[in-house]
Amino acid sequence: ALGDCPQGPPYHMEGDVFRHTVLVANGLLADASSNLRWAALFHDISKPEARAEETISDGEKKVSFLRHAEMGVEKLTPILNRLKFSNEEKQEIKWLVTNHIRILHEFANMRESKARGLALSPYAKNLLALAEADSRGSMPVNNHIAEENEKNLNYIRERYRSVLAHESEKKTEIDTVAKETNGHAIISAYEKRHGRRPEGELVGTLKARILEEVHDKRISDPEEARVIMEHIIAESV
Repeated sequence: ALGDCPQGPPYHMEGDVFRHTVLVANGLLADASSNLRWAALFHDISKPEARAEETISDGEKKVSFLRHAEMGVEKLTPILNRLKFSNEEKQEIKWLVTNHIRILHEFANMRESKARGLALSPYAKNLLALAEADSRGSMPVNNHIAEENEKNLNYIRERYRSVLAHESEKKTEIDTVAKETNGHAIISAYEKRHGRRPEGELVGTLKARILEEVHDKRISDPEEARVIMEHIIAESV
């Protein structure tokens, strides 16, 4: 199916999806893990189903594969089950396939909290390796796009290092902030503000919003975090 799925301009002049998959798999370093190799093999498995083609100008065609990562995981799951991969192996391979587009096309402009979620995953290094092989296994229509692809890879690596450096340098403060904005603190602040306990899944929702803003702003001062927590709780109804 991959061999019968042509790609084309502007990003994939190397040929069909099978050709691209071979280039990506062969582009991994010699010490690549088994899970990373399987992810490279499967990363574009649903491109045939996701393929769309449109004419943009003067008969020029543009090929796209929207949602092929998400579709790929759905298609991949029964394959991994049939081949009797362990739960841990399945988890990593599916995570890598799910996020191989996000790391390449969204990471550069992703909110800090979202970027942090990817960078701190135990599978992050393999995701970076897959991104590099995926990018370099693509042959764009011109040198300008190729240069932009390399710049994007450099930015991904730099942002990844920046997130890890911040987490390492501010670990104690970040841990303290997490404790100051935990579920008990949220319930207490909510009761104080609204005179009642938060219902249902509201505590989890509030915690996610609080931590998202805290991480977006790289806040490591517990007092600043409490101010954000109280502001978000005050706005909740």
